[in-house]
Amino acid sequence: MSSFLERHPSWSVCSGIQASKVYLYRAWGKVRNLEQNIEHLSSIINEIRNDFIPAEGPQITEESATKLLSFLDRYYDFSSNTLSGNHMFVLLPGCGHRVFDAFCRPYTNADHFSFCDIFMPRAVKDIKTPPECILLHELGHVLNVRLTGDIEVPSASFQKFNELILSPEDCQAVMQEPTEMYAHVFAMAVLTALGRTKPCYPQTRKSKSL
Repeated sequence: MSSFLERHPSWSVCSGIQASKVYLYRAWGKVRNLEQNIEHLSSIINEIRNDFIPAEGPQITEESATKLLSFLDRYYDFSSNTLSGNHMFVLLPGCGHRVFDAFCRPYTNADHFSFCDIFMPRAVKDIKTPPECILLHELGHVLNVRLTGDIEVPSASFQKFNELILSPEDCQAVMQEPTEMYAHVFAMAVLTALGRTKPCYPQTRKSKSL
């Protein structure tokens, strides 16, 4: 684990077997006794058996993910503003997931600070959206967790923003899945800064928190 942390102080991008090992390490967490250890390991085993499948769909590369994260750090100081000393992993395993093409896994540290890892397996459901767009969408969720502490709760300022610029009908539609829309808006803002003019909207997925 220390070898990953030496690469960048705030985030690491891992693929293949390394990604799977880190995923297991992070999912394991800290347990207090043998009984809890066995129960937790059993839940991880069941998750792997039930949710992960062989797949050959598109997947972002380590190089592309690193470039996007470096861009956000260079121009927006993303790591300092969003991760605040916690280390985020972007994990790219060589398999697919039955439910999600990407998801965030939130954690809370000893100081009650919420942060996330991003898991991006090979796409199974949405093979048309560029993987870079999907990563930006997930990073939007990471930012939302930083603001609210909950991947399912939007920031009050985003709700107010929608009320100011949208009709009541459109605002109501947006607020049915507010954190998904927040992530969409974040991704589109970064794509605009990158000079991309063609919109890309990842397929909406309900909760990516496992």
